[in-house]
Amino acid sequence: MTNRDAIANLKTAMLAIQTVGEIHALIVDYTYEEIEQAYNQLPPQQQTKLKAICDRDTHPILDFGFWILDWGRRTRSEF
Repeated sequence: MTNRDAIANLKTAMLAIQTVGEIHALIVDYTYEEIEQAYNQLPPQQQTKLKAICDRDTHPILDFGFWILDWGRRTRSEF
């Protein structure tokens, strides 16, 4: 699978996300760079939806942008 295919598959998966658990599942399968690239390609309303899911399912002090940037500083072994 090419990087372009991986990003396309990731964007499709992001469009179907309903819970923060599904976001966590993607972190296992994709790199930070792939997630960041796919997220930045999503329309603003979909980015807002993902942020709302994170707000609903996690501590209110965290938002998706902070969480995803923090994740990028970690290694897979920390999860």
